[in-house]
Amino acid sequence: MDTNSNRTALREATRIKELGGCNGCCLICGEPALHLLSVDFAVEHGIPRCLIEIHHVVCRRRDPELHAPLCLTHHWMATVGLLREGVSTQAERKRDERVVTCLVALANFLEMLAPAIRKWATWLKEKK
Repeated sequence: MDTNSNRTALREATRIKELGGCNGCCLICGEPALHLLSVDFAVEHGIPRCLIEIHHVVCRRRDPELHAPLCLTHHWMATVGLLREGVSTQAERKRDERVVTCLVALANFLEMLAPAIRKWATWLKEKK
């Protein structure tokens, strides 16, 4: 039993802050952020501080505000997908070229997200 819920909440908030604010879950698979008992333990053993990474959907230099939380696996898959599409991390100088690249990158991300959306819809249908 939690004898001091305020203190527990404060400990959890402090731990999340130490982990770089990571408190989400993967948008694709729902994998939750890893909560470590000790940041020192993670650093000492080479464990990532968080298993959730922020994926910049069209690359940071094109739109730094368009991002999504992804687990390490899905972040890697999304990045490889961008590379396969020939999407560079460098922003194009001409606006039309930049928009074309953004649309290609966004389509790549949405293709990854579509199965998850279908799965969520199925869950809701089955719940009725």
